[in-house]
Amino acid sequence: MKLYMLLIVFLLLSPALARAGAIYGTVRTGGSVMGISVMVACPSFSNPVETAGPVPIDARGSFTLHVQTNGRCQMRAQTTRSTGTPFTVFSSSNSLRYDFQVDPQMNRIP
Repeated sequence: MKLYMLLIVFLLLSPALARAGAIYGTVRTGGSVMGISVMVACPSFSNPVETAGPVPIDARGSFTLHVQTNGRCQMRAQTTRSTGTPFTVFSSSNSLRYDFQVDPQMNRIP
């Protein structure tokens, strides 16, 4: 009987233990990527429940962010001089790749 109770408690708590996977990718620019960082806010930067970053990108433009929340989030690129407009990304329990290009003002180019 105790085994069944423990199993039921575990099954009820398992969704709360689930974590979102990593968000990784590459940022491209028309020039150097030095000094650029990326960050994520869930569900948005105007109403953040969770934020990840800012994470600096490496010399090839690669980044990895770890987000705890599943669902709709916003991502943006920034430097010390400018911050780009946020754009929508989705996090899930699996790792997701987001490759994107930014203009000199750090706005995502569609």
